[in-house]
Amino acid sequence: MTKPNYHSPKDYLDAAKSSQTPLDELARLATSEYDFVRLAVARNPRTTSAILRLLLPADLHGWNNQEIASEIARNGKTPRATLEKLAEKLIPYLDNGRGNEMAVEAAVRLCNNAGAPLRIIEMIPSPDIPTGIRSRIATRTIRVDILRELTSDPSEAVCRKALNNLKKREQGVR
Repeated sequence: MTKPNYHSPKDYLDAAKSSQTPLDELARLATSEYDFVRLAVARNPRTTSAILRLLLPADLHGWNNQEIASEIARNGKTPRATLEKLAEKLIPYLDNGRGNEMAVEAAVRLCNNAGAPLRIIEMIPSPDIPTGIRSRIATRTIRVDILRELTSDPSEAVCRKALNNLKKREQGVR
């Protein structure tokens, strides 16, 4: 197979988005120098668990890396070991710091990933994480096991939001 000949960053992006791009090429694009290409690979429905592993940023400093992390957290194909590494990498960025909004979104998505074991997710809404972030997780998570954990949170506001969301989930309301 011949290697595709890309002439511009848009060519890389188009290949990363395409459902016709061969998996070996998606894997190559996962290591692109362009953040937007790696993000497109993360969003491509054909992306495999092996490719998702390749996409995990070395650190989550900066919006682009956090957005890629958010897509990895959302994807049901992401391997558990990768989700665990992602959770560890997320924790320092869950501090209400400026520019870390996408890290919070990644944490919410991780808490909604059905493939993430509870022991991994328990690292995220720990009492060391600011109340506002735990509160957002309590409001937005769809996982009943996480909501049950959050009902014993030290913050009354987080407990209340988790209980309200839990009631909705148990009643089948979205």
